[in-house]
Amino acid sequence: ELKQGIDTLLASQFLQQSMSIADELSGGFGDQSKFPMVPQLNALLSHYQRTSQQSTKIFLELTLDHMATQALRDHIGGGFYRYTTDPTWQTPHFEKMLYDNAQLALLYMRAAKLLNRPDYNGIARETLNFMLRELVTPAGAFISSLSAVDNKNVEGGYYLWSEESLKKLLVKQEFEVVYLLWGMESKSHFEAGYLPRHVLSPDEVAQKLGIGAAEVLEVIAAAQWKLFKVREQRYVPRDGKQLAGWNGLALQALVAGVKLENESRYKNAAQRLRDYLATELWDGKTLWRAKKNTQPLSAGVLEDYVFAAQGLWQWYLLTGNKQDLQLVKRWVAIAWQRFYNNTGWHLSDRPLLPKNFGEAVIKDAPLPSASAALLQLSLQLANGDSDQVLREKVSQALSVGHSVLRQSPFSYPSQIEVLVSYFAVEAGE
Repeated sequence: ELKQGIDTLLASQFLQQSMSIADELSGGFGDQSKFPMVPQLNALLSHYQRTSQQSTKIFLELTLDHMATQALRDHIGGGFYRYTTDPTWQTPHFEKMLYDNAQLALLYMRAAKLLNRPDYNGIARETLNFMLRELVTPAGAFISSLSAVDNKNVEGGYYLWSEESLKKLLVKQEFEVVYLLWGMESKSHFEAGYLPRHVLSPDEVAQKLGIGAAEVLEVIAAAQWKLFKVREQRYVPRDGKQLAGWNGLALQALVAGVKLENESRYKNAAQRLRDYLATELWDGKTLWRAKKNTQPLSAGVLEDYVFAAQGLWQWYLLTGNKQDLQLVKRWVAIAWQRFYNNTGWHLSDRPLLPKNFGEAVIKDAPLPSASAALLQLSLQLANGDSDQVLREKVSQALSVGHSVLRQSPFSYPSQIEVLVSYFAVEAGE
């Protein structure tokens, strides 16, 4: 049963647990390796949107600033690495994943608006540009990832620079600025060279060199462009799978990017990706998880149907194409039919466990909770159409698993946010 107030109770417990493990010096959560944890940060953004609580804003900006300025982000080519192995965001695991970058582009665009930080849109734009340059295929879909190890079997080798190579590539002033910016007076964390990051801020570099901050930014841009052109000659192995669900996340990010400054590049890319999902991976009955050489590899699982539907829903909201809306509803209906029953959620309709072992709620991981995403989208569709049958399905699915949510609210922010949305609609907000 859904009891009034369960949403505010769980949202409060989520906030309490989040702040108990928040790193107030470097941002993020915990004191060991650091993952971006986008679902949790999104939930904190929603909390700030509802309450304007300044301590939440301060922590969010601290986290987003560190993720953007330190070694989680590629300062030469844009995009984010998967995680860092240390708590201060200095030593990345160099793999770059499509699902991370799509989520982070969306997160920074949302934060730009809610936190009044327009500079975050620049970080999102760089992330989208990285995706379009290095992950997109001729068919318009995106591959899964770039390897952490380069073609010479050096971890991070694609991204690292020796002091000697920098001196050869850069003019004197560029090298002086980079030397201070990247903290090159200290020994590198990596045998293969130095990784671009902001150990000092551009303003601090300007102060040390006795030149203007604007000039430092120009020098940084010039140095980064030179390094980017040289790095284009390097090679990093790629995982070429084009997964339906991850591409659904990419479609959401591209649609959000269109709204930055009516970016026609992003709209064109979104159209091609929409076409790939709706015509290449969907055959009218099954959404295929991926294809290889035009042959389907396997049928889609819960995350494929849900994230693809979310992406297509955002595209429909942008374009108003009713055919896309019908396809969203079809995918949502299939997701309910194949992956939910009276025992709960099933990530696949070919589970290892028998059908009577479902999960009441699916936790957020590096990927958002697919069940929570389906509930949120279903709620939007039900409200738009006054669809009481779909709304009742959402209500029933939300009425279970509360003991799990109370035990570990930090692991289930997306589910808790659906509960908040549900009761907000009930209250007519």
